[in-house]
Amino acid sequence: MNYVDKLQKSPYKLTDSRLAVLKYLEKQKKPKTIKEIHKTIKEKRINLTSVYRTIKVFQKIGIVFEEHFLNQAYYYLDEKRHHHIVCSNCHYIECFPCDKEIKKPANFKNIHHKLVITGLCKKCAN
Repeated sequence: MNYVDKLQKSPYKLTDSRLAVLKYLEKQKKPKTIKEIHKTIKEKRINLTSVYRTIKVFQKIGIVFEEHFLNQAYYYLDEKRHHHIVCSNCHYIECFPCDKEIKKPANFKNIHHKLVITGLCKKCAN
């Protein structure tokens, strides 16, 4: 998916700070916290508030998803949601796809689900 195109087709402008956050997230293989994102791109003179606002915009247009584990919010760029497994010892995070479709009850709309699994990674299990 071309995230830049999706952003340009949305009602939001493609600013330098949004592009910097987008490019950073495209390179990541694991979810990141707002502070991790900011720390890496701060040399581009983007303040922490701009990173928060940019992430919220990306969530509104459906290209960034939020997960909560290790008592923090983590964000990842993807075309669709997936799940995560977190090592309960070293906090290593790994992603895996979700192929489950949820039967939609008549009384609900915009249904989403979240699942975070914990365990020990190979390194910590040895």
